[in-house]
Amino acid sequence: MSLDYRDFQYTSVQAVVFTSVVQNATSRILAAMLENWQDLFDADPLVLPVEPVGNMGVMLLKSKDGRYVVEIINNQFRFARARIKRDDTVDLSEFVSISNRVIETFIEAAQATVNRVALLVTRVVDEDSPAIVLSRYFCNDPLLTGALRRPENFELHAHKTYELSGMGRINSWVRCKTAILQVPSESTPTVDMQPVIVIEQDINTLAEVAPGTELSILQIHQFYEAATIEMDSIVRLYFPGGHVDNEQ
Repeated sequence: MSLDYRDFQYTSVQAVVFTSVVQNATSRILAAMLENWQDLFDADPLVLPVEPVGNMGVMLLKSKDGRYVVEIINNQFRFARARIKRDDTVDLSEFVSISNRVIETFIEAAQATVNRVALLVTRVVDEDSPAIVLSRYFCNDPLLTGALRRPENFELHAHKTYELSGMGRINSWVRCKTAILQVPSESTPTVDMQPVIVIEQDINTLAEVAPGTELSILQIHQFYEAATIEMDSIVRLYFPGGHVDNEQ
């Protein structure tokens, strides 16, 4: 078979911002999010009391269909888009465009200083024998005929730190692994269990420089645009396309 980056489909994408301590902002944030994004977050919101004092507490905003979620836990803001069924297409560029505006609404309402940002992406492709295919893709013959002969599961995890398009140094995490995906059945009200190969990516600015960092709205937008391009470049490097022997 061929492992090709073009065959992988997005199942979830997340944009995360980390802020300085924000006090007494819960009501402002909730009002601004619902005023500007009521069509996106049309389910009942969940807001829990601030604990400890000095943080934003816990807030959960969702769309009724489950596609979109905003989660605020203390000083971390997370906006996510999930694939809710097979024919639901998640577009990373479209998500980032919406995310930039949602994040801007949050920052202005919270009157927060953003000191760190991250973009997380998960993609999958169906594969009946994912561990065998993935191990054969990454490993050489001596291992495949010995320690890695017919594995039940397989995972490769890589981390790099480097400069990203004027954004300073970033972390880039890539995890390629096997999993079982629960897929709603097309013929019955149950779920099918589909073996898959998963690519998880996380590009984020460095935690160690966050305390002295203040990112502007423009810098946040630039990060997500650059990270989107970088995500696709990385996947192309890992899975450019080519034959993989699937013999068992």
